[in-house]
Amino acid sequence: MGKSFQKFIIAFIIANLISCSRDLLKEADKLFEENKLTQALKYYEKYIRYSKETQQKEHAFYRIGLISAKIGDCKKSKRFFELLIKNFPNSKYIEEANFRLLRCPNYFYSEYKNLVYGDSETHGKNAKEEITYTYKDFKKMKFISKIYSGKK
Repeated sequence: MGKSFQKFIIAFIIANLISCSRDLLKEADKLFEENKLTQALKYYEKYIRYSKETQQKEHAFYRIGLISAKIGDCKKSKRFFELLIKNFPNSKYIEEANFRLLRCPNYFYSEYKNLVYGDSETHGKNAKEEITYTYKDFKKMKFISKIYSGKK
């Protein structure tokens, strides 16, 4: 075998690995969008393990941190948000990563725009609070809180 053939084989293997890693990321994103979080997590982890593409790892670190927080694995979530902050200091996810690094599980930053809380005994008939978020990002949030008590 000549050296040019060996170089061809090496280039072919590298190209194949890059293609496979992109497929892993596409599948992970698809599963994430379908809310199949534990399956998506496995694909993102495989992507990070096998991929040499640095830019897309930022996205994978973010998604692993996000999924881990959603399923209650705060230790793992914090580890991946720390990796994101360390390796991608100019990331578009940096504010959220800093926020989520400190708050896991996140009881303060709801993904919903409207929330209703009621007292536990009467399930909101005796007292309830309605919260409507009018603005929120990872630095500040504005909301309207309405508290009802009694019959009216």
